[in-house]
Amino acid sequence: MDILSRILNYESSIFEEYSSKRKNLIENIKGLSTLDRSQLFIFTNDLKAIIDPIKTSISAIDHYFTNTDFKNNSSFIEAQELNKLYYLFLGLRLNSCSDSELTLETESSEVSELSDSSVSDSESELSEDSSKSSRSVSVTFSNKNCFE
Repeated sequence: MDILSRILNYESSIFEEYSSKRKNLIENIKGLSTLDRSQLFIFTNDLKAIIDPIKTSISAIDHYFTNTDFKNNSSFIEAQELNKLYYLFLGLRLNSCSDSELTLETESSEVSELSDSSVSDSESELSEDSSKSSRSVSVTFSNKNCFE
């Protein structure tokens, strides 16, 4: 099986799963009773979290068709800028938590190291051949109190 077939099969399986879950979502929405103001707010935000990635995906498809030579890396740069803001936000949230200084310093330095690593990775990747894929960094924090 060649790479194109694998990509198409992967896309097809994702779309089939999405279609099935969307059908279940629509049936569930139809069955909802009257919601109070608080429930309606949460319901609307939940739906927004579902729908917004679809809008992002539409933009990504548009970008794909306008970037036929695969030399425009503006979407990659935008993603890196978003990551920088995300790490800055996490650092600020960690610094505002009232946990022990040791835990805070450890997690804050991890965020800083990951942020620096992410920035240096993106700079080196931008300077290399643009056909290489980018790597993403995910961070998991055990302190739930900071994010509630």
